[in-house]
Amino acid sequence: MFEFYFSILTIYAFIAGGVLLKKIFKEKIDTQSVALLTVYFFQPMLVFWGLSSTQLGMNVFNLGIVYFISVAVLAIIFVGLGKFFIRDPKIRSIFIFSGTSGNTGNLGIPLGLTIFGPTSLIYTTMINFANVFWSFIFGVYFYSRGKFSIPQSIKNIFKMPILWVGGVAIILNFLNISMNPKIEAFIEIGGHASIAIQLFLFGLFLAEVKVKHFSLGINLWGVVSKFVFLPLVGLFFLKISVGYLPFSQFEQKLLLMQCLMPLAVNNINLASLYDCKHKIVTQQVFFSTIVFLVLAPIVFYFFIF
Repeated sequence: MFEFYFSILTIYAFIAGGVLLKKIFKEKIDTQSVALLTVYFFQPMLVFWGLSSTQLGMNVFNLGIVYFISVAVLAIIFVGLGKFFIRDPKIRSIFIFSGTSGNTGNLGIPLGLTIFGPTSLIYTTMINFANVFWSFIFGVYFYSRGKFSIPQSIKNIFKMPILWVGGVAIILNFLNISMNPKIEAFIEIGGHASIAIQLFLFGLFLAEVKVKHFSLGINLWGVVSKFVFLPLVGLFFLKISVGYLPFSQFEQKLLLMQCLMPLAVNNINLASLYDCKHKIVTQQVFFSTIVFLVLAPIVFYFFIF
């Protein structure tokens, strides 16, 4: 249990660093520029590195599909609820999407390495890519819809390099095409940097949040949808798929672990890029992270370890 908390605290030390530097240097640090650097450069490198680390097997690929189906089904339900109960288009976008996008990359990947070892990397990265694929298609669309028209929101999706980079990485992996070792080393450095910079960016955004941005309703919804609805839906589809796909206990635990990750920091990136109340999203992500730190050790002890 100590190792679990220690691994999380070392990961989130980057967040504290971001908060501290933003408080000290204030406007000298341009948060929007760091967000653009993360979305358009470092995150594609993280996905490419992970998907190139080991030869993809069908079970790895299928695990990502099960995760994607789980979040998609949940979002369809949220779309219906949002239309009936929420008038503000930006709040509706947050309501629909944020609870389906988990921190599978910046927290899920390093936590998987800590708990399960290097064998977990290809699995956690594949699930993260499914999450990224979901985020940078439907997340971009939903957050864009708070401000942009439907055609412009669709155009915004195709501007995301991470989708094209991830697709190329999967094709190269299935074709068993290897890269030059020096290029691999370069991409791995970028992959590690992506995790650190994304957490640091979370700290920068968090430093800008004030009490007036706190929304109890949005926070509670994010926690319930992420820690209750998504794990249950993921478990449901996992149990159905086990009858047709030979997932091992190890693979099932990795999927459940990724379903239990707190809200994704990427929610903040996208909300910021498309002017969709990113400060409300920031405190929502922070709140879910605090709840995760309290509940996760108990849940992990009974279902993961």
